[in-house]
Amino acid sequence: MVAAPPYGVSAWVDYASPGALGWFQREVNAVLAGSRDPVQITSYYRTPQENARSGGAYGSQHTTGTAADVQAPTVEGNLRLRNAFRARGLQAWEFRSKQTGQSYTHVQLWPASTTLRSGLYRAIYG
Repeated sequence: MVAAPPYGVSAWVDYASPGALGWFQREVNAVLAGSRDPVQITSYYRTPQENARSGGAYGSQHTTGTAADVQAPTVEGNLRLRNAFRARGLQAWEFRSKQTGQSYTHVQLWPASTTLRSGLYRAIYG
């Protein structure tokens, strides 16, 4: 289950896009609750430092609490997750981990680079 990122981050996200963070959390949790596959959230909120260590993109939505990586045990299960997230209006892709080779689903609230183009990342982290 995904929960809110630290208050300072969530306050900025809600200021920039009122209600978006809560909506993202509800939609992700609804998909996870309805999954027929056992699923595990492998990554949700990350500080910029954690994001860099994990190989995440600069300005990643993980740093605003509006992205999550979720893993089902099979590629097919991850494709079902991807499709369920997309059906609820979220951005979602199925990937393979460079470190482990395992399949997982990345889900995020906004199209790529939105946090950078909008200035949200700079507003939060300077």
